[in-house]
Parts: sequence; structure tokens; C-alpha cells
Amino acid sequence: MQDKDILFEELMSNYISGSITDEEKVSLFALLEESDLYKDRYNEMVKLYALLHVPALEAQKDARYVHLKERLHITSGTVLRRRWFIYARNIAAVLLLMVTVSIGSIFTYNKLDESGEQLYNETTVPLGSQTKILLPDGSTAVLNSGSILKYPLSYGKKERNVYLVGEGYFEVAKDAKKVF
Repeated sequence: MQDKDILFEELMSNYISGSITDEEKVSLFALLEESDLYKDRYNEMVKLYALLHVPALEAQKDARYVHLKERLHITSGTVLRRRWFIYARNIAAVLLLMVTVSIGSIFTYNKLDESGEQLYNETTVPLGSQTKILLPDGSTAVLNSGSILKYPLSYGKKERNVYLVGEGYFEVAKDAKKVF
């Protein structure tokens, strides 16, 4: 029995230090299976080993984290710069999109104006209802059931002409230069 105790102690020492061979592991686990006493001692030794090494690992955690950040070339300044770069890039993309759409809209609108084609906004009021429309110059029109109101897209630039089929009430915004 004393030989097994000595063998158990040597095997556990090798096991905990990490220098145990495969044959020694087989011997150790065979001893554990054959005796509950060895199982209890094994559990106690493993717990003790863990309790002894956890504070050491905890103490090294911060130092290892800093070392890892250095190896990955990450510092808090780099992370902040990277975040600001991404944020600025996204804002620039949105602004570029807005400017491009605005310029395209202005170009298209001016081309339509120069082409001489008249494009109209048209509103048709369903039967049995009334609709209130705000025109681009600030005038309002209240249209009765079944009425149709048409006005050009260029309404208010040079002239203020509307075409009405049916009944409508207008509150005209005052503009002495452009007659309604």
C-alpha cells in the first residue's frame, strides 16, 4: 500500500506540473478507479492547485491584456481615431449622396423647363368628398366633389395659371408681379 501511495504522489506531481506521460496517466487513472481514497485526495489536490494559481493568474490578467493590445497594435487612441474615421466617412457618404441627388434634380428640372414641354400636376377629387390643396406660391384651393385641378410644374415662376374642371374655392396669395 505504501508503494501505491508513493506512486500516487509521484504521478500527481507529474500531472499537476504537466510533465506526465501517457503511460503515467493511465496508471494514475487506474489508481483513481480502484480506490475512493485516491479519488478524494486527487480532488483535494486539484482544488488546492486551482486555489493557489487563480490569484497568480488574476494578477497577470491586466499585464497580459496590455501585452495583447500591444501585439495587436491597438491603443485607445487608435480605436478612437478609427471610430471617428468611420463616422466621418459615413457622414461624407451621406452628404455626397445628398449633393448628387440635389444637383441631378436641379439639372433635370432646368432641362424640363428649357425643353418647352409642359408637365402638369393634376388632382382629381373623388365623388362625395372635398380636397384642400396648397399651391407652390402659398395659395390654397378647396375643390368640390368630382373636380379636377391642373397646374404646371413651373407654377409660380413666371405665371400663375391653373386649370379647373368643376367647382373650387381659391384663397390666392398676393403677388402684384404675377397675376393669378
